[in-house]
Amino acid sequence: MTMNKLLKITTDKSVDFLTYPTCHHTPLRFRRQTNYYEQIMLKHPLPSPFHSLAEYLHAGLLEADPAVQSYVPQPYQFNINGKRYVPDIFVVRGNQKIVMELKPESKLPFHYEQYLVPFLQKYHIRFEVITNESVLAQEQKALNWLKIVRVLVAAQQNRIRTSQLQDEIISMLASSDEGMELGDLIDSGDRQRTYTMEIAVFRLAYAGLISLTLDRAPLDFDTVITL
Repeated sequence: MTMNKLLKITTDKSVDFLTYPTCHHTPLRFRRQTNYYEQIMLKHPLPSPFHSLAEYLHAGLLEADPAVQSYVPQPYQFNINGKRYVPDIFVVRGNQKIVMELKPESKLPFHYEQYLVPFLQKYHIRFEVITNESVLAQEQKALNWLKIVRVLVAAQQNRIRTSQLQDEIISMLASSDEGMELGDLIDSGDRQRTYTMEIAVFRLAYAGLISLTLDRAPLDFDTVITL
């Protein structure tokens, strides 16, 4: 067990556990007490629990960030001065490992930060506090990416291949001066027929090879696609 005078980690795996955490189970009673969300993600390809709308939307923003390789929600269980504390998320971004806590601006400064920052620094892990308000300001973008992730997870589970379609989309966009709309590629009257094309578009967007206008309006047939 990893310990110091002010903080202890309730695990016997110490450094390995800190560097490669696993998601903590959320008891049913606690789910009922919180604004609970759960979704299988791409960067955390397991049922991922989120205890508030802000946490859920934040995960959508992490999925949209190509610099983020992976994350683990509810990653640790700390004991700080006798009180149980589970951080919101552990993120791997580039060569950085970051533990993040989301809080309303009204609840800052976060009291536990003074204990967590020096403790985690010993293991080359940063600690950051993010405001709920900064996440909620990007709600539409996050919701769009969460929708894309649901489609891509289903396609991955069904082993749908789209490499050839992806090349075709890139070629079409390369020959277009103004880009295209999603409705140019997906038939709104027959979604099933163009389902693989939809997946191909989303895979290219997720990989950062094309851009979709997702910040201000819901993902729809008039969403603009550009290189």
